[in-house]
Amino acid sequence: MIDSVVVFTTTTIALIFACILGVSGVVEDVSFTDDAMMVLHDQPIGVAFGGIAFHSLPRRFDHELGHLAQEDLLGALYLPVVGIPSLISAIVAPERHRAVWFERWATELGNAIR
Repeated sequence: MIDSVVVFTTTTIALIFACILGVSGVVEDVSFTDDAMMVLHDQPIGVAFGGIAFHSLPRRFDHELGHLAQEDLLGALYLPVVGIPSLISAIVAPERHRAVWFERWATELGNAIR
C-alpha cells in the first residue's frame, strides 16, 4: 500500500514538474520508452523520478533511466536513500557528484538497460 501511495505521489510531482517545464518553454523534446517518459530541456540539470527522466543532454538519459530502475528496485526507499542524497550531492559537491555510490549505480543500471 505504501509503495502505491509513493508511486502515485512521485508520478504526480514528476508530471507537474514536466508541465511547469513545458509552460516555461524550456522543453525541447519528449520521447517515450516502454517504461519511461524522457523530457529533453535546456536547463543544466538532470533528475528522474515518478517514471519520468529529465535532462538537457540526450546522452545522459541512460544514467537517468538508471535512477528510474533504482526507484523501481527501492520503492518507497528511493527518495530517502537515493533521490534526496543525490540532489544534495549535486548541490554541495558537484565536482564529486558522479563518483558517489548511488550515481555510479545509476550509470551501471542505465548502461545495462540500453
